[in-house]
Amino acid sequence: YDKLPESTSWKFVPKSYVFTDLNNPWSYPTEEALVEMKNELQKDFIGIKVGDVNASATPHSLMGTEVRSTETGLVFEVEDHVFKAGESVKVEFRSPNFAGVSGFQGTLSINNEELRIENEIQAGSLKFNDQNIGKRWANGGIITMSWNEKTGIDVESDKVLFTMTFKAEKDGKLSEVLRIGSQRTKAESYEGIGELGNLSLRFTRDGKEISGTNTLYQNYPNPFDQRTVIGINLAQSTKGVMKITDVAGRVIKSIDREWNKGYNEIWLDKREMKSTGILWYSFESKGFTASKRMVIVD
Repeated sequence: YDKLPESTSWKFVPKSYVFTDLNNPWSYPTEEALVEMKNELQKDFIGIKVGDVNASATPHSLMGTEVRSTETGLVFEVEDHVFKAGESVKVEFRSPNFAGVSGFQGTLSINNEELRIENEIQAGSLKFNDQNIGKRWANGGIITMSWNEKTGIDVESDKVLFTMTFKAEKDGKLSEVLRIGSQRTKAESYEGIGELGNLSLRFTRDGKEISGTNTLYQNYPNPFDQRTVIGINLAQSTKGVMKITDVAGRVIKSIDREWNKGYNEIWLDKREMKSTGILWYSFESKGFTASKRMVIVD
């Protein structure tokens, strides 16, 4: 859901409140009166994240920048393929580290000018079919996906997990148009009873990993009024800086760090931008420089 039905994202209960009937906890208070201001300038509340079924919510991430990379977690491998317009492109997903995995979720992003998903998903070693993907934003090149089992399972690296079939609209190359990120559904993987990791995609040729291209992606959503994600793919690990600037060239935010090889994401919150209208974001490293425009709305 974009928004939780009939509820806010957070509930706050006075810490001093005692739940007397655990089978009927719904009548809890959400405020506490200050009787004598001079002696009661501080009141503690417990925050409850609604919908956080696996306890993975990080309250501090609602403020500030969150940087995610492909360094850890479940890795999908896809054989790179050069395709021609009109071709039916069958993409087989494998994994070199599918061990004890009990679930994964994420957002598959496709360059819709070159590829469009067809209505054919084939299960392999996993029971993965149309019920495991969401096509609500398919016209925008975004497919959400989710899979889980009660306990972790192992799948050998040469086994096909599942297969997706696409229709080529133009000539292109899989490694340049396909990626996994968190634009709609956060990219995560789970081991055992819920150990959390990332979810990433890498491309191979004749069984060997290929070096990807350096690409700075358009932020999504754009325009945005709350949060947005910027994706960047790097052929090699590198030291670089991501800068957010306004139309006058003033630097609003700068992220200077070591960036991992592969796909990286930056989540930005409107509140830390303290600006509206047109902004520019740019990435600069020794071997790669790129910039794009984004828009913040009220």
